Amino acid sequence: MRIRLGMLRVSLTRITPRTQLAAIVGLAIVLALVPLLLTLLPASGAPTTKGKLAGAPGATGSSGSTPAATAPQPTATASDVSTGSGPGGSGGSAATGCRFLSAPAGTTAAFCDNFAAPAGTGNRSGDLNGTVWGVSHVGGEQNTGLANAWFTGRLNLCGTSVSAQPGNDVRICDGHIAEVTNDGGNVTALAMYPKQPFDIAGRTGTVVFDVSDDSQGTHATWPEFWYSDQPVPAPFQHEASFLSLPRNGVGVRFGRACPTGQGASCGPSCPGNNASMVVSVDSADVVTNYASNDSFNGGSLDVQGDNCMVEGSASADTFNHIELRLNAQQGVDVYGTDAFTPGSPLPPLKYLAHINAPLPLTRGLVWIEDAHYNGNKFNTQGNHTYYWGNVGFDGTVLAQDRSYDVLDNTDCCNGDGSRTLGWSVGPASSVSVHTVSVDSNALAKATGAALLYGFWSEQSGFTLTVSVNGHAHSIPYPLPDGRSYSPDTYLYSIPLSDLVAGSNTITFSTNGSFGLNVFNINLVAIGGGGVP
Repeated sequence: MRIRLGMLRVSLTRITPRTQLAAIVGLAIVLALVPLLLTLLPASGAPTTKGKLAGAPGATGSSGSTPAATAPQPTATASDVSTGSGPGGSGGSAATGCRFLSAPAGTTAAFCDNFAAPAGTGNRSGDLNGTVWGVSHVGGEQNTGLANAWFTGRLNLCGTSVSAQPGNDVRICDGHIAEVTNDGGNVTALAMYPKQPFDIAGRTGTVVFDVSDDSQGTHATWPEFWYSDQPVPAPFQHEASFLSLPRNGVGVRFGRACPTGQGASCGPSCPGNNASMVVSVDSADVVTNYASNDSFNGGSLDVQGDNCMVEGSASADTFNHIELRLNAQQGVDVYGTDAFTPGSPLPPLKYLAHINAPLPLTRGLVWIEDAHYNGNKFNTQGNHTYYWGNVGFDGTVLAQDRSYDVLDNTDCCNGDGSRTLGWSVGPASSVSVHTVSVDSNALAKATGAALLYGFWSEQSGFTLTVSVNGHAHSIPYPLPDGRSYSPDTYLYSIPLSDLVAGSNTITFSTNGSFGLNVFNINLVAIGGGGVP
């Protein structure tokens, strides 16, 4: 709508003084109304539906029109209510459970966990229900004899500062996860995933979670999301030198941080006069057959940023609600809210970004991750706590895997005070490790089995010998580009008959030409949990 003031021109020399006065008064009234009329018009930076998935709020058909997007309000509909699923999926309400605000009305959870109480089982998952959840740590402090080193952190456990190491650095309090990383000046990722697959075949699927995203940027710490086709430990990438990549997957980094008055740098629809720090999607990574297309690392991946969120914070006990809508053909739409206090109504959902690329998978595992890059070098987040809550996804309820950890190495400590979580296997050497107890019921239900492990080596192109309970396997170097000096992650399929009830023994052996570090070791009974 345009207001053409030129049409109101009056020739004051051809009319009487009384008419002159009336015209002047009328003109003044119109001019006074102009600012009010302008406030009713859409701002030039209003978000459009460009790139939105079919069925997303504000989406249009193929007519080419791009009206302003209208964020769905968090009204209490059926799609807001968590249904829960299986052990660890303790359900919730419209006030505290898994809410699907960007999905069609009536959407319910195939999986939801609102972390009502600690439920640890004695594996690497801390207070999480280790039957349903897996946890892995991966760091850049690797060297010959230094296998996946990790530093002790100080965790903000719902207002109490406690010392935390892997094994007790993922806790539950006040109905949410509290976890900490002390990066020690390195690149690190603490990764958590539910062992129930998420399927998006032929549809747009929705993942939801709450997180206290107070990132200070990508040279600090940030929350990260991954969707991987295999349950490989800690899928993660940092630039070109840290490539813990899944076979196929997509990652989204929530690490764009914009200080007071600089919100416009966080997206065209983010207010430039922001009164506090705001955060948004920084970059994304699509991995196809181990090859990454990372928008942060010079890739061609198109990440279309739009809006921002007022940051949450563990110290303030505030969260941001995040939703990701994934479609294998169209990419990922990302939504989020400003910070809120648990139990209070959600602020309006905002459209944060679109990852404009086909996805190389339609079924996989959902990961939430605490990512770090030397958080004290330019910022103050080297030691940092995130809170997470209400993790869920929609779709078909599928059989859960059952995985059995090798507990982290307890050797302590390295010269810099870090603790080595893995094992170094020198040239022409062997190292044997043992899993937590494997459940015979899971073996009876499982449809297959796999060995999961992370590794690091100065060499590439080698063949590793691994035996599981005496069953030997020769594993050729698995990565197509023959990289070395990077933490890697891998799944190797093995016969289900290799696994036995109770503790299982895994032996890694090298020949005289190479050595390596191994860490985040698991045996998986695929589908061994059955349908919850």
